[in-house]
Amino acid sequence: MANVLDDYEGFDAFNEAYELVKTVDLVGYDRNIYRIEVLKCYSNRDIPFTVNYYIQGFLSVKPKLPSGEEMDLTSGKETWVPMTNMPSTRGDTAESTLKIALAELGQSARH
Repeated sequence: MANVLDDYEGFDAFNEAYELVKTVDLVGYDRNIYRIEVLKCYSNRDIPFTVNYYIQGFLSVKPKLPSGEEMDLTSGKETWVPMTNMPSTRGDTAESTLKIALAELGQSARH
């Protein structure tokens, strides 16, 4: 059976395609909760697998009103916040990519 994402370009609407193949949640010694998502990349054959990193936290949005006053829209509910300070992680298999990502996240979580 063929994977529909092998022909994602045929839909003439998408530039890139990824499939979520594995998700792991980790609790650090710092008591933060981290998530790593391993993605299979269909749009670049040089990058078979890549990852997204997240930390559980609160989103804070403070738009400025026309009066110049800031409005605090901080969510009272925790959500997954992207960790934009993490390096780009890629690998040849889902497991090898996850292993690299665990090492990278471990370095970040310890500091």
